[in-house]
Amino acid sequence: MKPKYRLFRRGQVFWCQDNHPGRQESFGTKDRTLAEGDSILWASEG
Repeated sequence: MKPKYRLFRRGQVFWCQDNHPGRQESFGTKDRTLAEGDSILWASEG
């Protein structure tokens, strides 16, 4: 089973993708630690 959310980098900026509908959102940060924290918050809003 695939994970529901995926963290990836486009250029130097981190993004998160909800794998089911394919929704993507930029975190506007180059710092992986901040992006990982934001992705947890983003997933809980889902």
